[in-house]
Amino acid sequence: MPHAPKPIADAAAAKMGDDWKITPRALNVNDSVLAQFEEDLATVLGHHVFSDVLRMKPVAIDSDATHYEAGHQAVFDKESYNSAISTRGVYQCAGNIFWLNFSRLISSQGVPISPRAIEQLKKSHFSSPEVNQNIVIVPVQPGLSYRDLKNQFNNLVRCSPEEIEFALISRIAELVRSNADEVQLTAWRTVCLTTTFSFEILRSEAAIYWRAINARRRTIATYDAVAPSPTQRIFQLMTFKESYEATHGTLSNSELASIYNTNLQEIDSKLEDSVSENWVDTAVKIHRRIFSQPDLLDEVLRDEAQHGKAGMFQTSALEEICIKGKSGKGDIYWIMRSMRFIVEAGQLNPGDFTVRFLCGAKSSGSTQKGFIHLCLMKHALLRWLMSTWLEQSSYDPEAKESKRRKSNTTRPR
Repeated sequence: MPHAPKPIADAAAAKMGDDWKITPRALNVNDSVLAQFEEDLATVLGHHVFSDVLRMKPVAIDSDATHYEAGHQAVFDKESYNSAISTRGVYQCAGNIFWLNFSRLISSQGVPISPRAIEQLKKSHFSSPEVNQNIVIVPVQPGLSYRDLKNQFNNLVRCSPEEIEFALISRIAELVRSNADEVQLTAWRTVCLTTTFSFEILRSEAAIYWRAINARRRTIATYDAVAPSPTQRIFQLMTFKESYEATHGTLSNSELASIYNTNLQEIDSKLEDSVSENWVDTAVKIHRRIFSQPDLLDEVLRDEAQHGKAGMFQTSALEEICIKGKSGKGDIYWIMRSMRFIVEAGQLNPGDFTVRFLCGAKSSGSTQKGFIHLCLMKHALLRWLMSTWLEQSSYDPEAKESKRRKSNTTRPR
């Protein structure tokens, strides 16, 4: 009978041997973060709604319960645990987030946890007491019985990112301090009691460590794959604009920004521009002058296919191309092809095309020109050579036509 493949984390540990353990760092770089968390946790547990939460069972699916008091998946169960762990090596279910010992860190042991990251998660994940979509990954040793696992409740270690739980507890603590009513806090207690747990067999501390590291790394791949690129964000906006206006009439850009923002979940991230009126102005301009032209759009999509979200054509770069290429589509196409040409030649990287590089210094009195200015000068020179100069030259008509065809004034050489 063929052997089942090793779980990824176990395989990673096996490559370097699993006979090592995580050594506690002499300097705990997370003292201040943990101190704040312990204060938040004490605040939460000190409220009567949460006074018995450490001993509470997960909330099950119940058709008679109210929206914020109902579970949404099967809860921790002996028979299901034994079956799933013995066959698949993984068991997922609803659990009580307070089964964790929050201060037991794996991937963040000796690694600074960012307080800003916790604040970001509070805004994006815990603005309201809806279902917590995150999964808490808990390692279990092979052969660990249901009873022995239950005996570890309130002291479980997890190898999923700790910031998630820190953000949730911090959010609830804020509500307690602001004297939120019992209905609100009960809804948040349900969030805690319907947390998705993934119990996974991991055979060594090394396997646990690498599972924790790779759990974080997977978020990078997820972001790179599904977070909207600048191009996608503009198309999302314009698709909404066209659909909404078909029913409600024409919108000004300020109205569009307001309506669009009303439906966006709040996030705090430097990786995405806010949908302000200025951003909408820019998006509409880029869509009209570049994305509505198939050959220009093809340049943008080609760049994204090669470089992903780190490509040349960020929103700021596209805006400057629109502004500087005001003479028409020919200039815009020439600029974009010039950018691609120089990257493909290995002379520049996509990230080199900053606004300053493209446009030069914008400070008052500066005469420094940028890459776009150079492109347009070359394009103007080529057009002059292939028109005024060539007409005045002594070449015969056939030779002139041949030179014009070879020059192809829309494509840089």
